Amino acid sequence: MVRRNFELDILPGPGSETPASERLTLDVAGRLCTPQDVLATGIPWEKAVRPGDYIVFFNCGAYGLSASPVNFLGYPPPVQTLVHTI
Repeated sequence: MVRRNFELDILPGPGSETPASERLTLDVAGRLCTPQDVLATGIPWEKAVRPGDYIVFFNCGAYGLSASPVNFLGYPPPVQTLVHTI
């Protein structure tokens, strides 16, 4: 298996103020508690991330409904949301 970071962006959640500038290094993992459940490591980030913000992944493969193991370890099916920007 070749491990690479998925392309991502972070969008402010409902009611979030404009985030202050903040230098971060992000590691993002899913909740399945397996070594393959790491989505990104060592991502340099210039914006604050707050509870309720959305982490958006592009081209994330099996994390969509089409290939996810439904009810794996008792978790509910994944939620997919279409975000259309102009």
